[in-house]
Amino acid sequence: MSKLKRFSVGEETFALHCKAHRLPPFVREHMFATASHDRLWRFDFSWKEFMCAVEIEGLVVRFRDGEQIVTGRHASTTGFSADCVKYATAAILGWTVVRFD
Repeated sequence: MSKLKRFSVGEETFALHCKAHRLPPFVREHMFATASHDRLWRFDFSWKEFMCAVEIEGLVVRFRDGEQIVTGRHASTTGFSADCVKYATAAILGWTVVRFD
């Protein structure tokens, strides 16, 4: 049995706004790159008929000694680099990706 994904507060908020503004139905966790690529990437939200996707970038913000520290996968150098490859691949495949924090 597969494990259900827990959506972030940001993802749930975005979904609520999409419905409130009566946007066309979206697909969550749409796999846009298949086995023909090195990775099996997914978009947080997608509208395949428009080749448009939304990514909600999760960052963890903490304060230490009065200084703001940003952590999380998307803030690390490896995570950021991996995201660049993902979004470049999406663009090559014809997708427009809109990113939100």
